[in-house]
Amino acid sequence: MTYFSTPNRGRLGGIAIATAGIALVALFAPSGANALPLTLISHDAVASSTAMVNGSTLTSATDVDATPTDTYVFAHSASASAPGPSQAHADSQAVSKSFDTASETVVQFEQYAHYFGSIEPGGPNPGGDASADLSATWVFELAAVSVDVVYGNTFLDLGGAFAGGSTLRIENLTSNASILDLVDPGPILPTTLSFTGLIGDLIQISYFGYVSGAVASGGDVSGYRDFYELRFAGAGSPASGSVPEPAAVLLLGLGLVGLAWRRQRSRG
Repeated sequence: MTYFSTPNRGRLGGIAIATAGIALVALFAPSGANALPLTLISHDAVASSTAMVNGSTLTSATDVDATPTDTYVFAHSASASAPGPSQAHADSQAVSKSFDTASETVVQFEQYAHYFGSIEPGGPNPGGDASADLSATWVFELAAVSVDVVYGNTFLDLGGAFAGGSTLRIENLTSNASILDLVDPGPILPTTLSFTGLIGDLIQISYFGYVSGAVASGGDVSGYRDFYELRFAGAGSPASGSVPEPAAVLLLGLGLVGLAWRRQRSRG
């Protein structure tokens, strides 16, 4: 006859407590997979562009955010006096986009418009016009208490017929604090700015830019471009009150495991 023994309830309780301790350690242990300082909440943007070489067809484009978390809004227009890259042409573009790297959240804004006559000897130079407009608002949730943002503007103004402007603001909506405020800054080499906040704070990035112009027949090359890039990277760890310290959680887990072992021995 075969007998089946019933597991000791004390041993089962010890195993349960040990499992709970290990689970706590696994739950709160730091993970390198989520190192991004910002989490996207919404993107509200409208991009538009037009382009025309005199005597050719006007082209225009408009794009808006398809969903609150659409990360790419893009409008591009192009017109030429005839097929081929060497012909007179006008171009314009407006872009608002964001993407993540392994450790950074990157936000980019661009608007440009330009006109070029034909580069062929004796080629046409009928003149033309172009324009681009961009209005965009990003809202992110803060996932780190200390953040470094590297910002810069690759700016180009060829003078002549085209002109434009731009404004860029970063603010903490939760604490009503201004972080960065730029108005027509021109070229900016990569510059690092550090700011702090609380986990869960809402960070808003607002941008508005425009460019337009018209070149008369036989006019010179003309163009204008604003291209901003913001790279956000975490510079600190989460607030002590929001996530338990890993060392404290580890001690708690080990304490539960030790308690389970002692209970098992005493009920042996």
